[in-house]
Amino acid sequence: MIISGLLTGILASRVVSGIAGEYMGWRFIFYVAAVLMVVCVIIIMRILPDIPSNFRGKYSDLMKSLLSLVTDYPQLRISSLRAGIAFGSFLALWSSLAFKMEQAPFFAGNNVIGLLGLCGIMGALTASFIGRYVHILGVKRLNYIGCSLLFIAWLSLYIGQNSLCRHYLRHLTDRYRYAMYPAQ
Repeated sequence: MIISGLLTGILASRVVSGIAGEYMGWRFIFYVAAVLMVVCVIIIMRILPDIPSNFRGKYSDLMKSLLSLVTDYPQLRISSLRAGIAFGSFLALWSSLAFKMEQAPFFAGNNVIGLLGLCGIMGALTASFIGRYVHILGVKRLNYIGCSLLFIAWLSLYIGQNSLCRHYLRHLTDRYRYAMYPAQ
């Protein structure tokens, strides 16, 4: 649930900022983000209790203790590496997608690019659903399936970068453009 919430929040903010950025400018998004951060700091300072740490030692010692977990549990290493690669892949896709979509042949605006985050939200919401299969398939098999799907997804994006995806996305952007601006 935590990962689903994290990814959904990232992608939902992309949708909102894409639409708001198209109509109010990109600086507006930064001003809104700055105000929201100040509000979050105030809320956190008022709500979170001031609890003293029960760890007696240095922070570096605490971080070194994590190394023993990594050396003692090989499955933790594999799962952490896979999760890191998957999240890095997620960030690489969504950070470069805007640059790809604003160029030829798509010429999509910020609002259309932001709306692509809705597709990602649907994928992020499946994380909790897939988590139920850990007990059925096992962690190792689920890791292999996830890595295979990630590889297949990147391969299909590479192969179809300007072919079927172009026509489908062009059709969607044209429909959106005609719906938003029928007089043009």
